[in-house]
Amino acid sequence: MSNKETGITVGGSYKIKNPYLVNCITPLHVGTGQSYESFVDLPIQRDSLGFPVIWGSSIKGALRNAYHNSGGKDDKEDYESMIFGPDTRRSEEIYASSLLILDASLLFIPVRSLYGLFAFCTHPYLLRQCVERLNLVDTGLASELNNLISTDGECRCSDSYIVKDGKAILREEEVGVKLDNRIRNIFSKFLADSIPFKEDILKRIVILNDDHADIIKRSTLVQTRIKVNYETKVVKEGALWTEEFLPEMSMLITLLLIRDGRASNNRLDASNIERKLREKLVGDGSGELDQFCLIIGGNETLGRGIVRFHKIKPSSQDRSR
Repeated sequence: MSNKETGITVGGSYKIKNPYLVNCITPLHVGTGQSYESFVDLPIQRDSLGFPVIWGSSIKGALRNAYHNSGGKDDKEDYESMIFGPDTRRSEEIYASSLLILDASLLFIPVRSLYGLFAFCTHPYLLRQCVERLNLVDTGLASELNNLISTDGECRCSDSYIVKDGKAILREEEVGVKLDNRIRNIFSKFLADSIPFKEDILKRIVILNDDHADIIKRSTLVQTRIKVNYETKVVKEGALWTEEFLPEMSMLITLLLIRDGRASNNRLDASNIERKLREKLVGDGSGELDQFCLIIGGNETLGRGIVRFHKIKPSSQDRSR
């Protein structure tokens, strides 16, 4: 079945459908704005089951900010509004954005390990989310990845590198694991070659079961922050808080869908919108938008929130269709 046969229509036909891996280069704080009942004052965004996530609105806001600040403005056309939608406070014409961005769901999170220093952990629930996203654009990879979602309830790993005597020690918790060579084989096709530590990931992947899923939820970073009185050099009263971060080297998956512009004066079709995005985000208007960097979330001046998007390529099976 071709991508055209599985085309997506959501208030209009999306002609370009790009899946991306989001690689956290530095710790990432994309917050909720309030603590709810958490022990952390400023927690990160999580889905309904408590797994870390980046909401699509946060990604889109970061994309628009990067586009806006990429240097120089278009002289004759307001391409930013054509692509991302108009400023409703100033525009007389109201129309939808040309982009649809899905929430980025977690795929891997680095977890400290007694053997091999660290592991990249995931869970069948997270793999199912990944499969559902890939089903929208690439049936080949989705089908292969779906084969890893086991119902036997066992924890499995890609290599013996982080295992001793059939056990992995993750966050001081003993986890019995079974070696499954399919994990390496499938993810070697799935992970982009542009990821510099791809081989490190392939030999450290662990798929946890429900009994150990909490390891993933507890593997975020929590940093205590203070504000100092410049005159006395002591902490100001009440100026003590905690922030949560998704650790560096975490990986998520999202989709970027592009359709023709909807503005009445729009001269951009989907392919030209992708070209404009590449021109602004990469500095080169030729080719596809395969790889680019963004800063998402808070604490930008502290070096937080730098991520790199890697486009997931179709499997060889799909390319032949």
